[in-house]
Amino acid sequence: MLELVAGGTLLDALGNGPLSLAAGAHIAGQLFRAVNFFRRNNIIHRDLKSGNILLGPGNRVVVSDFDLCAVVGQHVATNTVVGTAGFYSPEQAMSAPTLTSAADTFGAACVYARTILPGDSLFPLDGGDSATLRRRALTAQARVLGTWTAEDERAIGASLRPTDRPAASEASSRPLASCLATVPEAKRQFVLSLLQDCLRYRPAQRLHPLAALSRLLPEMQDEDRARLPVLSPGEKSEAVAALGGEARAKSGFGNMY
Repeated sequence: MLELVAGGTLLDALGNGPLSLAAGAHIAGQLFRAVNFFRRNNIIHRDLKSGNILLGPGNRVVVSDFDLCAVVGQHVATNTVVGTAGFYSPEQAMSAPTLTSAADTFGAACVYARTILPGDSLFPLDGGDSATLRRRALTAQARVLGTWTAEDERAIGASLRPTDRPAASEASSRPLASCLATVPEAKRQFVLSLLQDCLRYRPAQRLHPLAALSRLLPEMQDEDRARLPVLSPGEKSEAVAALGGEARAKSGFGNMY
């Protein structure tokens, strides 16, 4: 029996435009915590997007649609791109034979960006052939960091046909900083830093989902933060490792620790 979530989807909630930074932080923080739960249980959702996030009372997040989920280390088909354009990670765009939970970290960060930024200002959602979709996903790091390095080019060179590689002009055309015009100036560096750290090209370099949650906590409304369940013993241990010590974990999570 499935839970009835009467609040609709996050996509529905975005029908009138982006949510406030505080509401976006509350929703994204819960989503990153869910990603960590998936990671601890060796599950990769592979299709995190606004339409798959259900919102209950008080914007309580419920992740839905596990039709495309996979087990960490499971060999997946390499002849197709699994996920949704505008949300899937570079390794999904490259049809990597195995994935890690970092793919979901990338997807959760894309959901966060779409929650607080207008329209498709970060990654276009419109369609195209497979080569076009690959190029769009693989310009993620370039748009976030403003550059596409020679090291990145070498990293994907063995996996992509020349026609699938993002052109230099395409890769540097829309750095993330230029997409943050609607974010209050005092918060732009916070949003930029969080998205940069979650949208890294290399999966192993992406931020731990609990570290992302800890960064988002101070951005939430007090009442939203107070409603979040405390960390489980397993989460506490992971928080200590992710934040670099128990003192930092206690400071980063406050009453949740």
